[in-house]
Amino acid sequence: MTADDTLKVNWDVKGKPTLLVSETELPDSGGRVLEMKLVVEKNGKEVNQVVQVEMLPKNTTTSITFSTELRGDTLVAEDEKNPGVWGDRFEVLSVSNASGRPLTVTHANRTASLNKSEMSSNAFAGTPVEGRWIFKSLLTQAEKGDHSLLPERLTINATLTYKRR
Repeated sequence: MTADDTLKVNWDVKGKPTLLVSETELPDSGGRVLEMKLVVEKNGKEVNQVVQVEMLPKNTTTSITFSTELRGDTLVAEDEKNPGVWGDRFEVLSVSNASGRPLTVTHANRTASLNKSEMSSNAFAGTPVEGRWIFKSLLTQAEKGDHSLLPERLTINATLTYKRR
């Protein structure tokens, strides 16, 4: 959720309730985790229930990193951005190459070439962050001769915006 959203939490309790609230910063996204812990004391016993809510800014940046495999003369990294975390709540504003090598990126029936600089591209603007991402990069001459030079992962950075439901 973002700061513009409202959160309602209900608990039915019997006994003496205490609500403990804490907040933790998320260094990667600029967001925060709000944790609410309800502790209920009854007949000398304590029972607790925890709710955690991730609070994200309207726009946030995340890295999309996948392990590579060699296919012929091409390095390929493909997988899904964790749908359990991102779901369909965020869409892409722009992407940039964080791998330091030219990449061909495919996602949501779109394909774009990203040069090795970190310049951003809006080729995937409006697509959901969820779903399959494929990164491809041709091997350099040095890598063709020495596979130990191959990177284990390829990475792009994606700037995302929260979609209201």
